Amino acid sequence: MLEKLMNPGSNLFWLRLRSLGVLVLLWIHLAAAPLRAQPTSARVEPPLVLAPLDSSTRLCIEATGSAGLRYQWQRNGVNLPGQTNACLEVDRVSIEDGGSYRATVSDAEGTLQSDEASLVVDLKLLPGADGFVDGTRVAAVSNSIRGVMFAATRELGEPVHSGLQTSNSVWYSWTAPASGIVTFDTRGSALDTVIAAYSGSDLAHLTELASDDDEGGFHTSLIRWNAEAGSLYHIAIDGVTAETGTYLCNWKLEVTADRLPVVSARPQGQTVLAGATARFSVTARPEPGLTFQWFHNGQSLPGETAPTLTRATVGNSSLGVYRVRVTNASGRSVITPPADLEIGPDPEVRSRDKIAQMPDIDSVFLAASARPRLMGLGSGGSFSLTAGTVINQRFFNAGTVDRCEPAHCGVPGGASRWFQLVAASDGICTVDTQGSDVDTVLALYLQNFSICTKLYEPLVDCNNDTLGVCEEILAPNGSPERTSRISFSAIAGTVYRAVVDSVGGVRGTNIQFNVRYETGESLSTNLVTLADNTNALLQIRGSSVTLVAAPHAPLSNGSYRWQVNGRTIAGVTGDRLRLPFLNYSDAGQYSVTWHMGTVATFLGAAGVSVVSPCLQEATGQPLTTERTFQLLGRAAGSVLLEASPTLNSASAWRMIGPIRASSQPTLWNVSTGSSLFYRTVRTAP
Repeated sequence: MLEKLMNPGSNLFWLRLRSLGVLVLLWIHLAAAPLRAQPTSARVEPPLVLAPLDSSTRLCIEATGSAGLRYQWQRNGVNLPGQTNACLEVDRVSIEDGGSYRATVSDAEGTLQSDEASLVVDLKLLPGADGFVDGTRVAAVSNSIRGVMFAATRELGEPVHSGLQTSNSVWYSWTAPASGIVTFDTRGSALDTVIAAYSGSDLAHLTELASDDDEGGFHTSLIRWNAEAGSLYHIAIDGVTAETGTYLCNWKLEVTADRLPVVSARPQGQTVLAGATARFSVTARPEPGLTFQWFHNGQSLPGETAPTLTRATVGNSSLGVYRVRVTNASGRSVITPPADLEIGPDPEVRSRDKIAQMPDIDSVFLAASARPRLMGLGSGGSFSLTAGTVINQRFFNAGTVDRCEPAHCGVPGGASRWFQLVAASDGICTVDTQGSDVDTVLALYLQNFSICTKLYEPLVDCNNDTLGVCEEILAPNGSPERTSRISFSAIAGTVYRAVVDSVGGVRGTNIQFNVRYETGESLSTNLVTLADNTNALLQIRGSSVTLVAAPHAPLSNGSYRWQVNGRTIAGVTGDRLRLPFLNYSDAGQYSVTWHMGTVATFLGAAGVSVVSPCLQEATGQPLTTERTFQLLGRAAGSVLLEASPTLNSASAWRMIGPIRASSQPTLWNVSTGSSLFYRTVRTAP
């Protein structure tokens, strides 16, 4: 049988196999492949292009890293199909070509998002006003203008535009020169915009006529409404998630006696239990000849032509995006914004396409205090985490990515969805995507994660592939598990944001989001006090370890800062770092420092390697007369693997060989049928 032992008073962790037969050490060593350098820097040249209409321009990536770099260009964070060269050619610049451009630069070892460059279409500069009463006046039938919102603010009493968190609005006032149907859009803007149109004389008495987030494409916005000659309309343009920058405002009035249908109540997203019934409905201003057509994931639903749509016995095939097109007797139509249907335990909680759609922290705690709730269920659109919480949410991945959203865990994505988790008590939280229909990547951030700032990225943890057990990784017919899993120590009162993306930005399949929450007292953990730089820990996959900062003189007004591979682990400020249910991706170089003002005191470090002892039959190799095993592992850095038949103060440790760092678990090819103890030792620098 396999055993794992911890020698009392030691910082080393060993494995041994007990089997029948002669005690013989058989070893063949193949060092793990060395880490190859992933891209280290990438920028777009030139960083700013002011391009007249119908001109041509060229943007190129300047990247450093290994040979064989791959590229995927994006505009405003959205992948540009087919644009995979180091340079992007833009022929005959149109308004829609304006935007923020970057590229995802990848090689076999990782992914890096380049810095952004702006392609600004050279239109007349006419910025909107920061204040509603000072709205910039425009009156033409059609026009395209350019503006900036770097210093714009949000006013007291200002409406919530299109239901999103925004804070940098600018205002225009447009007087309709004739009656008809008017279209305003922000196509060509270099930021993620939201637009809304209102009638009324002051902020307290505005009536929304239309609002939108992304109908313009590439995170730009588009609205239409019925305009009356001589009427004054107020148009607000804002950046989503506090984005600022250069925007375009385009409008065109179609002078016609026709009118658009007016929708007064849109279908709303829903979360229901599996097998339950979901109902969507739309309300339109009555007029003769109105017709309705419902759509599911972009496909029309035959026979679904009533104002209400019923989906009975909701299952996997029911999940996704629902919209309805409303058409009047003159043939004019409008289509409602997307409404998502998901399966989950709480009707208030659904995945969100953007951080700006997440509930703000004040609404979370206000809702929590205003009403009782079931254990582990949502409050104000967030999941509450208490001991015993189990959450299973299933959704259709029709997401996009925010303009400045990083490649989570260094993996190219493009279809992310967000959940908000609130820890009501301290505990161990495990989040995974087991049961998803697509290869996923999972990341966890603190609530104060701001998409478009690079000053601080509060990443708690991330994972691409769980990979699974030995048979799944090593056997000839094995298939590594491509779902994702994160386990971390949650702190009471902390708000976390979990994001699930599909590798490569694959859309159109269902994703499973699972959460399990338990008390820390139920976790058996290996306690290790860190020394200067000498700790080399060998841990079994699935075990837990707690790293403790070396004792030091007590200091006031300071905090601990834990890092892994040079990255700060967000949300951990105490003298202990608990790593529960280790996976291969948790292997790394951990360190802790004490910070007081500008003074940082180093308190210790450790390299954690994670291994699985694999029985020989799991590797698909022929069985010998004696049952043997091998080590499948990921080393934190270059270490020496040693073995001993005994475990005491007089143990004679024999070097098996050097193990090099690797980005994926590799077979260490330690083959033995004896009872041996293993340890890792740091190599000399």
